[in-house]
Amino acid sequence: MFKGLLAAATVAACALPGGAAEAAQVLRFQDSNCSTSDCIISQSFGDSVGVDVSYRSLIASSGVTHNDFLKYWGPGYGNLPGVAWGGANRVDTASEVKLTAAAGYKISLIDFDFATYAGRSVTTPFTVLDLSGKVLTTFTGNTAWPKHSHATINTDYLEGVILRWGPDGYEVGVNNLQFDVKQVAGAVPEPGAWALMITGFAGVGAVLRRRRATAFSATLRAAG
Repeated sequence: MFKGLLAAATVAACALPGGAAEAAQVLRFQDSNCSTSDCIISQSFGDSVGVDVSYRSLIASSGVTHNDFLKYWGPGYGNLPGVAWGGANRVDTASEVKLTAAAGYKISLIDFDFATYAGRSVTTPFTVLDLSGKVLTTFTGNTAWPKHSHATINTDYLEGVILRWGPDGYEVGVNNLQFDVKQVAGAVPEPGAWALMITGFAGVGAVLRRRRATAFSATLRAAG
């Protein structure tokens, strides 16, 4: 379910009649509801007009949900200020962030950062899927302690995108997850959405920009 439908003020143009502007939103987990490590990230964190964000950890071999949430951890994962992570151990649990578009919208996953905890050296598989479970791209990410790594994805615009990592989704966390939300041509916002367009949403950074969808890809690099 779409909760609250809060939107950053800078996203307003994405629903203007006749406009095709896209809203690039960034999930920075240090801006979530959590102020301390090991805190459960709210399922409403990241929700806005056009997108519902949900979190879970799962058993990697079966896909069965382990916890219907991910947790936050502050400094400690590389040099990132905070990350989302989940699961019970590094052996058989994975973590997942799911972006689901509202009616009349589509989503493109752009990029994200990832790092490992406290000096660990971990190689972790990452998978990007659509809502039907079709694999769009997959890659193996090497963490870069004491720094972090960056993955560029750039999917097409879809009804939804799932980012899954692990095992190890326990000692590897993600942050700065950036995605575009685009209103489908001819779609009309739900009643009340106009007023919500000017409501600030402190947890999600948003900036309007134009971009063309590219083919599914994954580009990795070590980052500062």
